[in-house]
Amino acid sequence: MATWQDGPEYAPIERPDEFSTPDAAPLGTTEPYVQPSANAPLQRPAFGDPQAPVIALADLVPAPEVQRDPTLPYAVVSSAVTSGDSAWTAVHSQAPTSPIATSASPWTGGTSAPMADTGWPYAPMTTSALPSQGPTGLPAPGTAQWFAPPPYTPQPAPLPITARDLVNAVTPAMLIVLALGGLIHPVSPITLVIAWALSTRATVAKREIQLAFVVAVAVLAMLGLFIGLAGALDFSEWWNGLSWIALILSWGMIVAVLLLARRAFQAGQRPPVRPNTWG
Repeated sequence: MATWQDGPEYAPIERPDEFSTPDAAPLGTTEPYVQPSANAPLQRPAFGDPQAPVIALADLVPAPEVQRDPTLPYAVVSSAVTSGDSAWTAVHSQAPTSPIATSASPWTGGTSAPMADTGWPYAPMTTSALPSQGPTGLPAPGTAQWFAPPPYTPQPAPLPITARDLVNAVTPAMLIVLALGGLIHPVSPITLVIAWALSTRATVAKREIQLAFVVAVAVLAMLGLFIGLAGALDFSEWWNGLSWIALILSWGMIVAVLLLARRAFQAGQRPPVRPNTWG
């Protein structure tokens, strides 16, 4: 419990009448702190050679009785397993000191030569004795054809793009409706919206064609709103101006959808093959 001796921040708001001693027992005293290095020597000890002679480390390990020359081969004791024309002899016998002559290869261009007698128990197989192709028609492993790159296969020539392919890709109905809007002046806004609905039947570049129609209809709507707010025109004059704008947009959309279809064909897109239901 804090008292007035702890500071003004612990003082009560109202001064007490008297101060009484608490009933709790006083705290005990702790042991004095001892520095760990208090008993350390004042001077740093010096480390040097021992005063009495000691045994060298090399004398602690006994030396081998027989010193072997590491440049000499091991002496192999022949037995029934290691004698004769066994597999162990073929693996552990001395390798030929002269290079093995092989047939002409695309890297060296040399010719086959007989191998010198070096004690090798088996005659080497020349590369000309290896089959050029395996049973599956592929080059046999270990031959020059096995490590050679595959033969170059030229890319097939792209199929020609005809006007019929473009018309069928964007559907003739869409082009006919746009052409009617480009020829018949009063119905151009209506035909432009109908062609927009027919754009869902396109077989290539459908998303790009629909986006082009969205831009065209948005331009038509903005210009129509501008014409209506620019002057006090009646409905017939406003529709006449809007129809001329839609007529120009109809011819522009014919060119745009054909160019988008041609671009899709050049990118590799092809219309889906529809099954023949006529038998």
